Order: sequence, then structure tokens, then C-alpha cells
Amino acid sequence: MQRIIIILLVGVSAVLLGIVLGANIFTEKVSVDRANKADDRSVRALHQAPNQAAMFDELVARLEDGESQLRSHQQQLEQLNDELVLLKRASVSVAGVGQQADTEQSQVFTPKVIDVNSFLDAGFGSDQAIEFDERYADIELRRLYLRDKALREGWISEPRFVEERAKLNTEEESIAGGLGDEAYDRYLFATGQSNRVSVSSVIRKSPAETSGIEGGDVIYRYDGRRVYDSFDLRNATSEGEAGTSVAVEVLRDDNIVELYIPRGPLGVQLQSDSVKP
Repeated sequence: MQRIIIILLVGVSAVLLGIVLGANIFTEKVSVDRANKADDRSVRALHQAPNQAAMFDELVARLEDGESQLRSHQQQLEQLNDELVLLKRASVSVAGVGQQADTEQSQVFTPKVIDVNSFLDAGFGSDQAIEFDERYADIELRRLYLRDKALREGWISEPRFVEERAKLNTEEESIAGGLGDEAYDRYLFATGQSNRVSVSSVIRKSPAETSGIEGGDVIYRYDGRRVYDSFDLRNATSEGEAGTSVAVEVLRDDNIVELYIPRGPLGVQLQSDSVKP
């Protein structure tokens, strides 16, 4: 009987020992599985981190590339604007350039009609207004006959025409050359030419923005020189030593504001206007 009891106790002990060992093994397996899962998440995180950093770098690169393209487009717009100003000064229509002679001859050239009242309205006295009207009318007629001759003889698209026009432009500039800034401003307005250059927009992070120039400002003086159109301003910014600080006077809300900007490209889009002084 005692042997049977001993055998039973040994059997129960073995069963209990098996249960304990099984529980420990299961617990260790669960711990190992959890640790493996944690390691997997860590490995995935390590792989994802460089990918996320690469995506961020790519996004920054795209933004920088977009900004670079914007600046490139802005420079192209400025160059086109300069060309338009030059064409306006020379009063040369570009519609017929490169076309056949009969197409060029069919174009209608409309000269600018300026009279004494135009100069009187700009603030000149009667004697000076009459003098300017006569001299300006003479130059305009000579421009008209020059264009007619160039069309008839077929050299309207050649450098010769531009050179002849430039001579007449220089002659007109000499008329008002000794007037001084204010009187020259009035002369430009009287003859319908640009006498104001305004800022349409400012490129982000450009020298103009960091210096305080805003959209809507009128560039009045650059480095002490009066500015009448975008071509004048572009010439002024390209003179002297690049990067040196120059004073720029802008007209803002009927007040003159003086700002300082490095000499060179401003980073703005400009518009030339004819405004009564």
C-alpha cells in the first residue's frame, strides 16, 4: 500500500513538474516572439528613416529647383521688357520683321500726335510749349518719312533702319537735354513717353525684398540718378562694382522712402508708365 502511495506521489510530482516546465517554456517563447517583433519594428524603422530623409531632401531640392526656374523666368521677363522699351523708344513696329515686303508695306504707321496743349498741360510756358511743339513735330515727320523710305527700298528690317532711327532719337533727347530732371519729366509726359517705372512684383529672397522694396513702389532715384523707365534702371544697376550698397529712393503712398540695396539685379518685375508729374 505504501508503495502505491509513493508511486502516486511521484506521478503527481512529475505531472506538476511538467506543467511548470511547460509554462516556463511558453512564457519564454512569448517573450522571444515579442522581442523578435520589437526587433523587426526597429529594423523597419531604421530602413524607413533613411527613406523619409531622402524624400525630404528630394522635396527640398524640388522647391529649390522651382525657385531657380522662377528666377530664370524673371530674368527672361526683364530682358523682354528691356527690348520692348527699346522698341517703344524707336517707334519701330516688330510685326513685319522677317515677313515679305508686301506684308511690311501693308502695315500702317500711326505717328504720335502731340500739340502745343500737350506741353501746356505738362506745365510749360506758352513760348516754350510752342518751341517744343515745332521741334517735336519736325522730328516725328522725319521719323515717318524715314520709315516710308525704308519700306519702299526694303531695308526696314536691317540695322541701317535702327541706326537712322537712333540718330533721330538722339536729336530728340538733345532738345530736352538741358531742362533738368523736373522739366525733362514733364517733357516725357507731354510726348507720351515713359516717365515712371513701378514695381509690379518682388521675387522672394531677392535683394529687393531684403532691402524693403515692395510691389507698387515707384523707383524714383537710383544712386542719385532720376529713373524714367525700366531701361534706365537696368543700365544703372549694371554700372559700377557689383554688390556695393547704393541708395534707392522709392515713391510709396506719395512719400519718398530711401532704401539701400546691393548694386546688381533687383529681382523685381517692372512696369513703365506715363504719369502726369
